[in-house]
Amino acid sequence: MKTRKQILMLLLVMLAGIPTLSAQTKKEKKEQKKEAVRQLIVSEDYKIDVNTAMPMRGRSIPLTSQYSLQIRNDSVFSYLPYYGRAYSVPYGGGSGLIFNAPLKEYTMDMDKKGNAVIKFSARSPEDFFEFRAKVFPDGTTSIDVTMQNRQAISYWGEVDLDKVGIFMSQTGGGCRATNYIGFIRRALKKADMEQIPVISLNLAGIESNPGFHLNADLMLRAAIGAEFGDIFMRCVYRMRPYEATPGSVDALHREWLKKVQDFVSAKHISIGKFRRMCTEIIRDFDAIPVLDIKKPRVGVVGEILVKFSPAGNNHLVELLESEGAEAVVPDLIDFMLYCFYNQIYKAEHLGTSKKTAKISALGIWAIEHILRGSAVKAFEESKHFDAPTSIYKIVSYAEPIVSIGNQTGEGWFLTGEMVELIKEGVPNIVCTQPFGCLPNHVVGKGVIKALRKAYPSSNIVAIDYDPGASEVNQLNRIKLMLSTAQKNLKKGEGVE
Repeated sequence: MKTRKQILMLLLVMLAGIPTLSAQTKKEKKEQKKEAVRQLIVSEDYKIDVNTAMPMRGRSIPLTSQYSLQIRNDSVFSYLPYYGRAYSVPYGGGSGLIFNAPLKEYTMDMDKKGNAVIKFSARSPEDFFEFRAKVFPDGTTSIDVTMQNRQAISYWGEVDLDKVGIFMSQTGGGCRATNYIGFIRRALKKADMEQIPVISLNLAGIESNPGFHLNADLMLRAAIGAEFGDIFMRCVYRMRPYEATPGSVDALHREWLKKVQDFVSAKHISIGKFRRMCTEIIRDFDAIPVLDIKKPRVGVVGEILVKFSPAGNNHLVELLESEGAEAVVPDLIDFMLYCFYNQIYKAEHLGTSKKTAKISALGIWAIEHILRGSAVKAFEESKHFDAPTSIYKIVSYAEPIVSIGNQTGEGWFLTGEMVELIKEGVPNIVCTQPFGCLPNHVVGKGVIKALRKAYPSSNIVAIDYDPGASEVNQLNRIKLMLSTAQKNLKKGEGVE
């Protein structure tokens, strides 16, 4: 995702780096750099440092000055020298390949060898340019440029990994993620990428992050982006399994995603426009033609990383859809509400700051009524969607089964989410767990028996995800759960 400060969420770098701290081979370092390059290119916010020009005629020319080609915010910033024959140029030679312009027809595809092939066009006041760049796994890059008024030219360079950072949120406390920052830094050092900063977003004072500051504008944009993401997730997962025209849901998603990216990265944010966009997105997805069929609905809950990250859960949503089911994933913002409510509970039962509790209660109100207000109303008025559930109602769902004082990791919230899904007609649930995560096992796997007793129709399976775990075993257990879900659907259980 693009950001104004070129800070990238290289989560896969983190995941690749942690298991390889003891003794990294050259092959492992190569793979880590390959993943860093891939994530940077996918972000569509990167810079290529150019060191060699190759005209159509003559020898290649080493470049000693700092020439570059940069992609940022749907624009190309070209600072490249030109050597070759010009057919038509302004008096004095013009600016050549030194220009800034909007991107046109930008595409990025991965070939069979793992190279990123990037194509786009741009127009300056004096010429029309067509770029074709091939980025190799090690970051080296070839660039071919064709023009209307000049001979074609090629360049050689390398993706700049010094302009990126790893951004990671931390909850603090008993979660293992508290220790990940140090491990990530060590992994980067062993991979010869020590220059990449690792930035921690946390409210517990774990890291100071000199040079990085959260301000009101950045936090507002993050909150708005998170809400848009939750809306997309709720809409796409609900409609895609039933679409009458294959690909129509993903096409609409791409269309709206571009609009959302432009809005979030704009110079000024309009709250009124944000609310209108939320409503329009939901109405557009609600209007997509769908087939009149029934599929088992399967909820996805669990530890926050493996719950939301396809890389962490072996693309669980895609697996469920390919097996003839509909995936239902609760919102990311619900976790923020869970964190706010914990402060209220601590003030009431553990004697912590009542001021913090009041601020947290205000935060819950702001999220549920201001940030989510328009989306909730649109979901309630829709034909196909369910509206998000209030955090206070989720608390009431969890209380009979587990103590609200259980706040490590996903704590009571994980149990509350499962009850919420069951009550909304989603009795089939996959509880995703990192291998060996004790808090997640207690409030996930540990409450399944109580849930089955309270809700006999519930069909819950706990799946451990770990680099060393067998994907075949995971798949077999999920398919067994889906087999039961299909049988229950035929009998009329779990049908809305």
